[in-house]
Amino acid sequence: MKSVKINAILNTLKTICSIIFPLITIPYASRVLHAANYGIVSWCNSIIQYFALFATLGVVTYAQREGPQFRDQKQKFQNFASEVFTINVVATIVSYLALFACFFIFAKMRNYKVVILVQSLMIILTTLGVDWINAVYEDYFYITLRYIIIQLVCLAGLFLFVRNSQDYLAYALIMVIANAGGNLLNIFYVRRYTIVHLVPLCQCKKHMGPTIKLFAVSLASVIYVSSDITILGIFRGNKDVGIYTIASRVDSTIKTVLNAVMTVAMPRLAFYLGHQDEKQFNALIHNIFDYLITFVLPVICGLFMLASPIMYLLGGSEYVQGYISLQILSVSLFFAVLACFFATGIILLYKMDNVYLMATIVSSMTNIVLNFVLIPYMGYNGAAFTTLLAEMIMMGITAYYSLQIPNIKKHKREIFGNTRVVFSSVLGTLGIVISCLSVKMFISSQILIIIASVIVSVVVYACILKILHNPIYDYVISALKSKLLK
Repeated sequence: MKSVKINAILNTLKTICSIIFPLITIPYASRVLHAANYGIVSWCNSIIQYFALFATLGVVTYAQREGPQFRDQKQKFQNFASEVFTINVVATIVSYLALFACFFIFAKMRNYKVVILVQSLMIILTTLGVDWINAVYEDYFYITLRYIIIQLVCLAGLFLFVRNSQDYLAYALIMVIANAGGNLLNIFYVRRYTIVHLVPLCQCKKHMGPTIKLFAVSLASVIYVSSDITILGIFRGNKDVGIYTIASRVDSTIKTVLNAVMTVAMPRLAFYLGHQDEKQFNALIHNIFDYLITFVLPVICGLFMLASPIMYLLGGSEYVQGYISLQILSVSLFFAVLACFFATGIILLYKMDNVYLMATIVSSMTNIVLNFVLIPYMGYNGAAFTTLLAEMIMMGITAYYSLQIPNIKKHKREIFGNTRVVFSSVLGTLGIVISCLSVKMFISSQILIIIASVIVSVVVYACILKILHNPIYDYVISALKSKLLK
């Protein structure tokens, strides 16, 4: 069994690369394509997300939850993987048929048909790639190495083929390769674990109920993640979409990094619950919660304080006006990350799919209704505000039901009661506020403000954690020392 620590380090490396890549591609693409054409690609991508979601039909989450329980039983896992893959293939075919039908119904989709078709390649690549098999076996070394290589190739392609504002189609293709191109390698690589093949649909019936529930959850999630861009494009146009996309991409990238620990831990948590080892489950959940509090608060604070210079760095003066949206989204990060913690780390693993579905539907419907009300008047700031409200609702519902689970309720003080972590993180966050304000008093350059603020804030935050003996800080420093002294 692979070490959770090693997997966490590998996934952290992957997520660091997922930060660096957008830091290079977003400023370049947004400046070369300009807000309008950049907005076209973003709007088309928001449309494709719905069809890509239907193609997966919840099988990825389902497979990662159920697969670890019998991954050591080769024949049983092969049967399971083939059945899940068959569901995925059928859903993919239906998804493409629905996409083609929409071209005849919606004029705006016809106008951008070529871009949408190019971006739809990610649907078939995701299905054929069966990357969830690598996740079930916790093969994060391969996942990380593949990701880095693909990103480097796409980075070179971006500079070679995206040279002016009319190259948005090339940009769309490069983004597809960056996000799903690595799945081509999976077709051959996953054979070391199992061989998947199509089976009669009648053999897949036992999986349909859970996957459809998880699909409904994912659909509601995508609706409240993508509906803001879709509705913004309808009411305000491509330029507003382009501006909001920068803020949204920053938010989603940081969210992915902060949620990476859940991505790594989910198969192990599922393994513990599958073997009724609640002691190990509680210990891991406790460590994850402390980690999130320690890292989420300073990130939110730094993003809020540096929203304007970040928008300038990523998009230039044309995009700076979207900084308020980024500030609103930075606040939503707190609720989004904790919602992910409760939903995927507890609710989903305890198979409370109905609760997960209800929470997601309530939050997504709130988001959609408010998008139609606020976006016509507030534009991208309205879109950001509705996202904040949706994340608050999602976190509130999932937290409430998580605390009703007998095991969690009985041990909630052990899991969530580390006041030293909370106190040191809050005090350290106040130190970041003072650091950023101080830097802005002496520096006028937007780029230098970011660099100086990050350096000073990291030092100040680390010092406060050390003084107050934050256990996560002590663990990280101890781990680094042991690695360096080897």
